[in-house]
Parts: sequence; structure tokens; C-alpha cells
Amino acid sequence: METELKHIQALLKRFDSEAHIRLCTRVGSRVYGTHRPNSDHDFGLVIAGRHTRRDLLKGRDINIVLFSEGAFQESLDKHNIFALEILFAPAEHRLVECGPPFPYRADRQKLQAAAEAKAAEDEAKGRRLQETQPERAKKSFFHAARIRNFADQIIGHGRIVDFSATNPCRSPPPSED
Repeated sequence: METELKHIQALLKRFDSEAHIRLCTRVGSRVYGTHRPNSDHDFGLVIAGRHTRRDLLKGRDINIVLFSEGAFQESLDKHNIFALEILFAPAEHRLVECGPPFPYRADRQKLQAAAEAKAAEDEAKGRRLQETQPERAKKSFFHAARIRNFADQIIGHGRIVDFSATNPCRSPPPSED
């Protein structure tokens, strides 16, 4: 994890040399347990002091979704599933945690509405890709199922307790022969 963090800090420094990392977690397939050897490394990153929007930083085999503290809190307040994945990331996927924890209180109706809207978006993407890119379409449909499952876990347990819960529903990726 130390090597990953150094890479993240180098990318961040190019974006904002004054940025202070408040929270950094691994997200995506490496947390879900669905990564392959050639999968990229995805991270959610919250920086202190900047009250701007959300950004995306890309490096070689690395993607970082960057939030200011304000943008992250706003995303939590809107029950954004991606922000909730960062907030509830398992301990082994947390690279940095500084400062007080971010407050979050689940509102069942708002959470279900936010999750359903995002899942519907992924399903629509899957339908558009079905004919031309069937593997990407399957991934979009699977993401929709995962989002709904995460919302159900948060409603039932107050957090995401099993990031791999929907994996048995996923068809294996095609072999690389």
C-alpha cells in the first residue's frame, strides 16, 4: 500500500501541490474481489481545505476520483453510492484517514431513490452497449445490481458490510486465450 500511496501523492501534487489528503481508500474491483491481473487500480480521495467540485485524476493503471471535503460531504448527504463506498471501505483498503470521521445518516427513502437512479443509469448504459459491446453491457448490468445491494446493506446494517455480496451473480469474464 505504501507504493500505491506514493503514486497517488505524486499524481495529486501535479494537480494541487498544497493538497492535504484527508481520506484515501481503494475502490472498485480490487475491493469487490472481481479484479483481474490487468485491472487498473481505483481510489477515492478526499482532500482538505478545497471546496470545489469532484475531479478525476488518471495515471498509468490508476484512476483517482478526487473530492474536496465539501464535495464529499455533499455527496454523502445526497446518498451517492460511490461516496458511501469510500466512507465504508474495509480497513484493509483504507490508505489514509486524517481528521474526524465524516458524518452520515441514512435516510431510507433518499438512499433508495439515489441508488435506484444510479442503477437505472447503469442499466440504460448496458442496454445501449448490448449489441456492440456485450461484455461492457454485462458489467453495467452487474454494477446496477451491486448498487442496489449496497443500498440494501446500508439500510439493513447502517453500512456496507460485504463488498463481494453480488459476486456470485456475476458471470466470469471471458478467457484471454
